[in-house]
Formats: sequence, structure tokens, C-alpha cells
Amino acid sequence: MIQAVAVYAALGVPELWRWDGAELAVLALEAGAYRAAPASRVFPELPLAEVARHLAQAGALDETALVRGFQRWVRATHPSPE
Repeated sequence: MIQAVAVYAALGVPELWRWDGAELAVLALEAGAYRAAPASRVFPELPLAEVARHLAQAGALDETALVRGFQRWVRATHPSPE
């Protein structure tokens, strides 16, 4: 993964999200290196704890159910502007 991180940094990818099976970490690109960040700069209003809650269900749900549950949550809490 370290080589991939260097490639992402060289490409200027502004942030990476890492899920280790228990915790979601956001890494923000600063001065050419990734540093732990308390929140996403790309999705500042997205509560990472809620994303982690959905990811934690990965072992209990199949992928389709997991994605649909997350989509329902996003639509319910972040309705698209009309």
C-alpha cells in the first residue's frame, strides 16, 4: 500500500480513506505527504462515524444490501437539491 500512497500523492489526490475493518481514517494530502485528518475536506458535511457504521456491517450483509442501505441513508439525510 505504501507504493500506491506515493503514486496517489504524486497524482495530487487530495485525500485517501482507509478502512481497516474497525476504523475509518481520512488522510489529507499536505505538502506532498498524507496526514491524518479529523474530517473529509472533499465531503465536509459527511459524518465519518456514520460511514464507518455502514462499513462495519460488511460482514453481516451482502454487498448489495450494504450499498442499498448506505444509499437510503444518504438520500434520507442529504436530499438532492431540486
